[in-house]
Amino acid sequence: HATIPENQPVGTSITTVYANDTDSGRNGEVRYRLVQEENFVVHPTSGGVSSIVEFDFESLEHFSFNVTVEAFDQGVPTLTGTATIVINITDQNDNKPVINIPPDTEYNLQTTSPVGFHVATVQATDADKSDRNSEITYGIASVSPFLSINPVNGSITVSKALESGTYSVRVTATDHGSLPKTDEVTLRLIVTDVSTNTAPICPDDQTHEIAANNIKEESVIATIEAE
Repeated sequence: HATIPENQPVGTSITTVYANDTDSGRNGEVRYRLVQEENFVVHPTSGGVSSIVEFDFESLEHFSFNVTVEAFDQGVPTLTGTATIVINITDQNDNKPVINIPPDTEYNLQTTSPVGFHVATVQATDADKSDRNSEITYGIASVSPFLSINPVNGSITVSKALESGTYSVRVTATDHGSLPKTDEVTLRLIVTDVSTNTAPICPDDQTHEIAANNIKEESVIATIEAE
């Protein structure tokens, strides 16, 4: 077996094959060639196998190739031997996560929103195909005294009693590649107070009878009190 990472330039050395022929002279001179192969080449005398294409892991239908190498001598008649090499293409962390929420998206909350209240769920995608390079962990990069985020599913919830105001919250999505890549967006959190004023309570409807000839201008007819 041999491996080559994606994105390597054409001509990258992958492995070297070797065949031994105990005959003397031209009968023992060995040359190499590949059988029906479009992605790799072998040096005819050294046996060095190299790539003739630049691989993109994400666009491949399969990630390994069975390469048949033929070794043949210079005798008459020519004698040959064959072997199969399995060459695996490995994923590089060449794509970063992409968060699906537009920057500066606003979320409106009230100071009465309880701890545990669900604010939003951040989701991100990563075009890399291997598990580690496409696995994503979510976080909050800015100081956020009121919110927390689930690192696995991206759920943002209230973690502490809210105070009124406008806050910027920087949310991140980071993959697990050997050289991790991160996407980040800033969300706006607008927290408003809830009024504690209540409507006044008026007394029930009342009826008062007044003689018309006893009414003078600006006379007090009744007094209404509300609680």
